[in-house]
Amino acid sequence: MWHLKTRLGTFWIIPADEPEAAGGYVVGLDNDTLGIYTDPNLAVGDVQQYRTGLLAWDERPGVRGAPDLTAWQPGLPEKWAEGVPA
Repeated sequence: MWHLKTRLGTFWIIPADEPEAAGGYVVGLDNDTLGIYTDPNLAVGDVQQYRTGLLAWDERPGVRGAPDLTAWQPGLPEKWAEGVPA
């Protein structure tokens, strides 16, 4: 599990628990789930390249994401409420 705080909100990556996505990772921003990836680094790449499918992020290239997973914080955000960061 990892998270990244940005001016737009907090991105998070958690292991997928859906049977069809076993071994995958879910990425989201605050209360929005953005996708399921086979590798967390692929999710980070889409955040960095503004290819998340969330227009509020993808159309704001002035807001920077972390270049790789090592720059994301390990674990859950401090204010994780009901499975989604607040």
